[in-house]
Amino acid sequence: MHGKEVALYIDNKNVSYILESGSNVCGVHEICLSIQDWCSKNDVCLSATWIPRKQNVHADYLSRCHDCDDWSINQSIFEYLNDKWGPYTVDRFATHYNAKCLRFNSRFWVPGTEAVDAFKQCWRGEKNWIVSPANRVMESIRKIKYERCCGTLVVPKWKSAPFWSMITNGKGEYCDFINLRMCLSCLDWER
Repeated sequence: MHGKEVALYIDNKNVSYILESGSNVCGVHEICLSIQDWCSKNDVCLSATWIPRKQNVHADYLSRCHDCDDWSINQSIFEYLNDKWGPYTVDRFATHYNAKCLRFNSRFWVPGTEAVDAFKQCWRGEKNWIVSPANRVMESIRKIKYERCCGTLVVPKWKSAPFWSMITNGKGEYCDFINLRMCLSCLDWER
């Protein structure tokens, strides 16, 4: 990056002023000074341009999209299950930063996604890795049963959840469509 010009487009008018002039807030001013120092040492010319919100509607919307149901399990646990019951071919509920398989479906378009919305894809003929959001587990179970597909569905052991009655018979026994099962500790989950 040495000797480059970097254009920073921002939707906060104060940031461009602070980057040029500093701030009265001590912590913010220290960050500003460290940015200026880094740019000076690396011969980088940084320019900040403010873009009014009305000219930045699409990027502004995307920056506010947050998936609160985004979770996965520890990579070592995935590898163990992949060795035991895989290899998995498609991660049905992932993003570019937590996908466990090379092929994955995501809620929104992200780099590398094979498809958006796992429920619009055919799951049959694949070895599916299914770590769906809790509010989509029932839909995942229905899809698994309807398509008679193969895969591993990871769900929290949450006996009061609406999906629990779809995987158990009310006597604490798992339903017939569940061939194998494993209980993981809460230490294996990642957010």
